[in-house]
Amino acid sequence: MEEKYLQYEKRLRALTIEKGAIAEIRFLQAEPSPKADGGEPLYPLPERCEVTYKLYPTEQSDITCVILLPLTGWNKKFLGTGNGGQAGAIVRQSLNAGVSRGFATANTDMGSSTDSKKMYRCPERWIDFAHRATHLMTAVGKRICEAFYGEAPQRAYFTGGSTGGQQALKEAQRYPEDYDGIVAYCPARNRYFLQQSFPWYIRVTCCDLASVFTREQIEAVRARIAERFTAASGGAEGDGFLSYPGKINDTPEDAEALFAGLGLNAAQLKVLKDLHRPPLDPQTGKPLFYAPPLGCEPSALIIPYLKEGYQALLGFFQRWGFGEDCDYLGITPEQFSEVFGPYQGEFDASEPDLSAFKAHGGKLLLVTGSEDSLIPYTDGKAYYESVLEKMGGEENVADFFRYFHVPGLGHCSGGNGLQELGNMVGLKSIPLTPERDALEAVISWREEGRAPEVLYPSAFKDGDMRGEVDYVRPVYPYPYETQYAGGDRKDVNNFRKVRGNGVY
Repeated sequence: MEEKYLQYEKRLRALTIEKGAIAEIRFLQAEPSPKADGGEPLYPLPERCEVTYKLYPTEQSDITCVILLPLTGWNKKFLGTGNGGQAGAIVRQSLNAGVSRGFATANTDMGSSTDSKKMYRCPERWIDFAHRATHLMTAVGKRICEAFYGEAPQRAYFTGGSTGGQQALKEAQRYPEDYDGIVAYCPARNRYFLQQSFPWYIRVTCCDLASVFTREQIEAVRARIAERFTAASGGAEGDGFLSYPGKINDTPEDAEALFAGLGLNAAQLKVLKDLHRPPLDPQTGKPLFYAPPLGCEPSALIIPYLKEGYQALLGFFQRWGFGEDCDYLGITPEQFSEVFGPYQGEFDASEPDLSAFKAHGGKLLLVTGSEDSLIPYTDGKAYYESVLEKMGGEENVADFFRYFHVPGLGHCSGGNGLQELGNMVGLKSIPLTPERDALEAVISWREEGRAPEVLYPSAFKDGDMRGEVDYVRPVYPYPYETQYAGGDRKDVNNFRKVRGNGVY
């Protein structure tokens, strides 16, 4: 080991961690031209120290965390980053994105495992996944920072999407002093009912061979919806995606007229009708979750081609509660409730009282997308509205919590419209400014008092995030909307801010 690293290792080895330990210390060289897993060019990585630490808050627990510490250019801030899905592994790309910006950046596997046998009927590990691992990652990570640099971080921020959005909101709700600013993308905050809704989509789309759509039919459905509803949803001519699908009043029973002429059979029309309804309890017929908004059909219609992968990706709660070989589609809500009901409060990140986070001086941004088929944006919107109701309305909330809805955004990123509002993966093509990056927006808000009045998500040329940004478009905090005024849809000057009635 080089002599310049010895002082850092000595400081870290001297650190005592209650119910935990540092497992590994590595020093990594700078990388001037890194790329993401998909080949997207990223911001350069500095010379850095990687510390892996293990945490065992209970006898069942087995939490792994990693923190990257820049050896030069530390901005004196700590950044916690979120995971995805069932977690069970460290998200290296999020670590790299944070350290490339000068943050001491941490990530955790959330104490879960990709081996469902280790999670089977293991409630302490469920609680680690729900919130405890993220909090302990944060508390211990800050101590590692102080040991490494000789001073504690001056500020702490968190960013994450999907499961990472659940982590983000849970931190604001349950551990309000952990972070000064938080960005939650497309959060899986309603976890208990969300997990029960996923089997519904398999039942709907894989009911029989006659109901399976060809690739050409899927594209025809997407094009028909865009053609019919782009303008009605508040979008610009030529968008090819819906902006505010809640403005459209069509019902499932309108499917025959909407898709007439596409050559769809009765079974396929039934699928489209069912996809426009909320997921239902197969026993009682009661809604389990929010219906996917118009414009999300293509993501659901490809499930028959991805059935096993879909179930493997999203069926982890069922495996945790009922075993590796459980009947995924046959588990009733009563059976699910018997196993997971006692832990719903641990999993869900739906507490609307954020007064402690507000008192701490924390700032929170919630971001959803109109093309998110995995977690309908209406769930995130409902959470924001519940906070407004609980905390006395917009005048009491807007100074610390704002919600931005992004037209055409998929699940956290991607989609057929605006594809990125931030830099969770460190894309070199997106400038790190408060207008273009949600994390920078929340930092500016917390440290400079500049509340985000407008943000500019990016859309990429040909939808390829490996390339250049094609255009940006302004989006405004709820209940404000982006109104198209005519002209070139890629010109920001052709859009204006209007106060809406909350119908997104």
